Amino acid sequence: MMPVKAKWKSVLQSVGVVSIGFILNGCVQAEPEISPILPQTKVCLTPAQGDPILLEIELARTPAQRSQGLMERDSLGEYAGMLFVYSYTQSLSFWMYNTLIPLDIAFLDEEGAIVDIQQMLPCETRIASLCPRYISAEPALMALEVNYGAFENWGVRVGDTLYNETCHEPVTGSTQW
Repeated sequence: MMPVKAKWKSVLQSVGVVSIGFILNGCVQAEPEISPILPQTKVCLTPAQGDPILLEIELARTPAQRSQGLMERDSLGEYAGMLFVYSYTQSLSFWMYNTLIPLDIAFLDEEGAIVDIQQMLPCETRIASLCPRYISAEPALMALEVNYGAFENWGVRVGDTLYNETCHEPVTGSTQW
C-alpha cells in the first residue's frame, strides 16, 4: 500500500500532467482571434437639394458583423459609415451599447429610399439591457450609420435615395456586394 503523502504526490503529478496537456493541446490547436476586416465600398447619397455625397462605407452583412457594428470605435471619418444589410425587409432595432461615438442612422427600404432618420447617443451604462433602442419608423432592409449630425449637415432627408458610387443606380435589395 502506498503511503498517503506519496499517493497525493502521485495524484497531483497526474493532475498537473493532465492540466498541462489540456493547456498545450489548446495552445497547439487554437488560432489567434483576428477581428475580421469588413468589405468596403463606396456609395452616394443624393439629397433632393444639394450636391451628391460620396461615402466610403463598410458593409455589415452577417449577423456577427451587424452585431459588432461600430462598437469600440473612437472615431469615424467625415465621409465614412457602415451599411447594415439584411436579407428581408423588417422593423430594424439598433442600440449604442459599447459604442463610443454619437451616430446618425438612416433606415432604407428595398429600393434604397430613406424611410427614417434618427440620431443616436452612446449608451452611458455598461448594462446592455438599459441602453435605449432605436427602432425604424417603417420596415427597412438596410441601415446606414454615419457621424452624428452628418445627415442634417449634408441636407439628407427622408425620401432621399442611396445610390452606388456612380450616383446613378440605387442601392437595392438586389444589389450585389
